[in-house]
Amino acid sequence: ATDRDAAKSVVKITTTFKGPDEKGKIVTKVGNGTAWCWNNPRQVVTALHVIAGIPDSDIRVYTDRESKSSGVKLIKVLKEADLALLQLDTDLGLTPLTL
Repeated sequence: ATDRDAAKSVVKITTTFKGPDEKGKIVTKVGNGTAWCWNNPRQVVTALHVIAGIPDSDIRVYTDRESKSSGVKLIKVLKEADLALLQLDTDLGLTPLTL
């Protein structure tokens, strides 16, 4: 696959976690990661540590320049490989990456 083809498969993930800090104060922590489209246009694979402990409702997936976004549902986890498979709520027009 060319870089241009791969760009149609790669997305940004943002996570928002609300919880207590070291002093017990409720704070919001924002995290970021990447994922790539796999198998079908509405499934992406990411590193499990990017989304671990984050409720599905607090995970968003974005296309380039954050022009489109989708919520997700966690489908499957492969702990040994630190991978997570997510189902997108919205079709973002992604192209599955061929390996």
